[in-house]
Amino acid sequence: MYVDEKRKTVRVESRIPIAVSGHGTESLGMTINISLNGVYFTSEVFIESLKRVKMGLVVPYSEDNDNTVRAEFDGVVVRTEPEEEKPDCTEYKVAVFITFLPKRSREILSTYINKLL
Repeated sequence: MYVDEKRKTVRVESRIPIAVSGHGTESLGMTINISLNGVYFTSEVFIESLKRVKMGLVVPYSEDNDNTVRAEFDGVVVRTEPEEEKPDCTEYKVAVFITFLPKRSREILSTYINKLL
């Protein structure tokens, strides 16, 4: 079955820590995949859809991963799974559309994504 890909940027699998704020608390998560338009990550904290968030990633910048740089951006939550907070849930999967990506952060993410291709 053929599925038409609607994404305009390349998405790569990546497992790096991500910090999220602006949803009533600060939390940490781990990316599942990332592109220049969005990030999909796991979170121990429920974040409701349409919530505006600020995010930061510490990205490996060298081949040996000893050097890192921080990329920061703003986004809006487009999906959280499960869709509502559950008392027994220990991990939520959150998709964020990036709404503001400063030039330097765009360069950092672009370099990182291209390195993973």
